[in-house]
Amino acid sequence: MFLAAPQSFGAPCTLQADDADQYLRSKNSPIAGSGSVLIQAGRQWNIDPRLVIAIAGQETTFGTNLGCNTQYNAWSWFWNHC
Repeated sequence: MFLAAPQSFGAPCTLQADDADQYLRSKNSPIAGSGSVLIQAGRQWNIDPRLVIAIAGQETTFGTNLGCNTQYNAWSWFWNHC
Protein backbone atom coordinates (compact mmCIF):
# COMPACT_ATOMS: atom_id res chain seq x y z
CA MET A 1 0.00 0.00 0.00
CA PHE A 2 0.94 3.64 0.03
CA LEU A 3 2.90 5.24 2.80
CA ALA A 4 2.25 8.73 4.03
CA ALA A 5 4.68 11.30 2.73
CA PRO A 6 7.16 12.55 5.31
CA GLN A 7 6.60 16.01 6.74
CA SER A 8 10.02 17.05 5.54
CA PHE A 9 11.86 15.70 2.53
CA GLY A 10 15.29 16.85 3.62
CA ALA A 11 17.35 18.59 6.19
CA PRO A 12 17.19 22.37 6.33
CA CYS A 13 19.82 24.05 4.25
CA THR A 14 22.83 25.13 6.27
CA LEU A 15 24.85 26.12 3.21
CA GLN A 16 26.85 29.30 3.72
CA ALA A 17 27.81 31.76 0.99
CA ASP A 18 31.51 30.91 1.34
CA ASP A 19 30.75 27.21 0.92
CA ALA A 20 28.71 27.87 -2.22
CA ASP A 21 31.47 30.06 -3.65
CA GLN A 22 34.13 27.47 -2.86
CA TYR A 23 32.10 24.78 -4.60
CA LEU A 24 31.49 26.98 -7.65
CA ARG A 25 35.20 27.88 -7.80
CA SER A 26 36.02 24.17 -7.80
CA LYS A 27 33.90 23.94 -10.97
CA ASN A 28 35.67 26.97 -12.52
CA SER A 29 32.31 28.69 -12.61
CA PRO A 30 32.01 32.35 -13.58
CA ILE A 31 29.18 32.64 -11.04
CA ALA A 32 31.58 31.89 -8.17
CA GLY A 33 31.44 34.86 -5.84
CA SER A 34 27.64 34.99 -6.06
CA GLY A 35 27.08 32.66 -3.12
CA SER A 36 25.54 35.34 -0.92
CA VAL A 37 23.09 36.27 -3.69
CA LEU A 38 22.07 32.63 -4.15
CA ILE A 39 21.60 32.13 -0.40
CA GLN A 40 19.62 35.36 -0.02
CA ALA A 41 17.36 34.60 -3.00
CA GLY A 42 16.77 31.08 -1.75
CA ARG A 43 15.65 32.37 1.63
CA GLN A 44 13.50 35.08 0.06
CA TRP A 45 11.68 32.65 -2.24
CA ASN A 46 11.80 29.61 0.08
CA ILE A 47 13.91 27.62 -2.38
CA ASP A 48 16.89 25.59 -1.27
CA PRO A 49 19.93 27.36 -2.78
CA ARG A 50 21.50 23.95 -3.37
CA LEU A 51 18.74 23.34 -5.92
CA VAL A 52 19.54 26.58 -7.72
CA ILE A 53 23.21 25.60 -7.87
CA ALA A 54 22.31 22.10 -9.06
CA ILE A 55 20.15 23.51 -11.86
CA ALA A 56 23.01 25.78 -12.94
CA GLY A 57 25.27 22.74 -13.02
CA GLN A 58 22.86 20.67 -15.06
CA GLU A 59 21.79 23.36 -17.52
CA THR A 60 25.13 25.00 -18.32
CA THR A 61 27.86 23.16 -16.42
CA PHE A 62 27.81 25.91 -13.78
CA GLY A 63 27.82 28.73 -16.34
CA THR A 64 30.80 27.44 -18.32
CA ASN A 65 28.96 25.87 -21.28
CA LEU A 66 26.50 28.42 -22.57
CA GLY A 67 24.34 28.66 -25.65
CA CYS A 68 26.25 31.73 -26.81
CA ASN A 69 29.39 33.68 -26.06
CA THR A 70 28.43 35.29 -22.79
CA GLN A 71 29.23 34.74 -19.13
CA TYR A 72 27.26 34.87 -15.92
CA ASN A 73 24.18 33.23 -17.45
CA ALA A 74 23.81 30.04 -15.46
CA TRP A 75 20.63 28.94 -17.25
CA SER A 76 21.28 30.29 -20.78
CA TRP A 77 18.28 32.56 -20.52
CA PHE A 78 17.76 34.57 -23.68
CA TRP A 79 20.58 32.66 -25.36
CA ASN A 80 19.07 33.35 -28.78
CA HIS A 81 19.41 37.08 -28.17
CA CYS A 82 23.20 36.99 -27.99
